[in-house]
Amino acid sequence: MGRLVLALVPACHEPVADQPQPRERPSAAPNERAEGSSEPVVDEPSAYVGVVISPRSVDLSTEVPGTVVELGAALGQPVVEGALLVRVQTPTLSAEIEAADAALNQVEAARVEQKLLIGAAERELAQEQQLASAGIGTAQERARAQLELDRARAVEQRLTAQHAQRRAELRRLHVQRDTGRITAPFSGTVSTWYQPEGAVVSPGDRLVRLVVVDRLWVRFAVPVDDLHLVRPGGAVDVLPVPEGRRLRATIRHVAPELDLASQRMLVEAELHDARTLKAGQACHVSLRSAASRPKAGPVADDHHAIVASSTEPTVAPEGM
Repeated sequence: MGRLVLALVPACHEPVADQPQPRERPSAAPNERAEGSSEPVVDEPSAYVGVVISPRSVDLSTEVPGTVVELGAALGQPVVEGALLVRVQTPTLSAEIEAADAALNQVEAARVEQKLLIGAAERELAQEQQLASAGIGTAQERARAQLELDRARAVEQRLTAQHAQRRAELRRLHVQRDTGRITAPFSGTVSTWYQPEGAVVSPGDRLVRLVVVDRLWVRFAVPVDDLHLVRPGGAVDVLPVPEGRRLRATIRHVAPELDLASQRMLVEAELHDARTLKAGQACHVSLRSAASRPKAGPVADDHHAIVASSTEPTVAPEGM
C-alpha cells in the first residue's frame, strides 16, 4: 500500500527593501536664529528666587548698663523720627550726677573766692609800689606783695583746671543718662523687641529693631551668564510667594563684583507697589533684556534659583 507523503512547503516571501525614513531636522536653540531668517535674536527671560527686603532697617543697642524702665512703642507701631523707643536707667547714675554737680559748684565757689584774693593782692602790690615811689616802702615789702599775687594767680589757674574737669565729668554723666534714652533715628515701624521692660542689660545688648515698611525692595542674585541682562534702571517682574499678582520693580543697585563661591551678582530693585508684601517674603523675579516681551504667568527656574539673604539694600536711598 503506497503512502502519500505530503510535503509542506513554506511560503517563500521576498524580502522587503528598507524604505527610506524622513530625516528629522534638528530644532534650533532658543536663542539661535533660523538659517536665512532676518529676525533678531531675543534673549529669553530668566527667573530667580528673591526676597523682599526693607530699604532701611536698624538694630538699636544700649551703650550703658542698667534696667529697661520704659518701652515707648508697641510691636508693629509706626513711629516718627526722634520718638522715644526705650529708656534704660542706671541705678547709681542719678546719685553720680548729683555728686558731680555738687563738686562743680564747690570749685566754682573756690574760684570766686580766689578771684577776690587776687584782687586784694593786686591792691597791696600797687600800694607798696606807691610807697616805694615816695621813698617810704622797702624792696622786701614789694617782693612779698608780688609773691602773694603770683601765688593767688597760680591757685586760680589750678581751680580753673579743676572747674573744667568737673564740668566735663558732669557733661559725661548727662550724656550717659541721655544715652539711656533710645530714640528713632528715622521714621519707621517697630519690628522686634529684643528686651522686655524690666530686663537688665549691658552695653552692646540689642533693644529694638526699626524698619521702613511703606516702601519695599527685592534682592536676588544673577548668574554670570545673565549679567548682560542687568542694568540700573531696568525693569523686572516680581511674583510673590505664595502666588499673587505680578508686580513691577526697577533695578536700583548692582553689586560691583561677583560672589566668588556662587559666581552670582547681587541685584536690588525697588518695588513700585508693595502694599500687600512683607519684608522677608520670598518671590520669583523675572529678568529680561530690553528686546524681550513680557510673558503672562509666573516664571520659575529651579536651576537658576537662589535665595538671597540679608535685610537691607547695599546703599540705602536718601530719605528712606
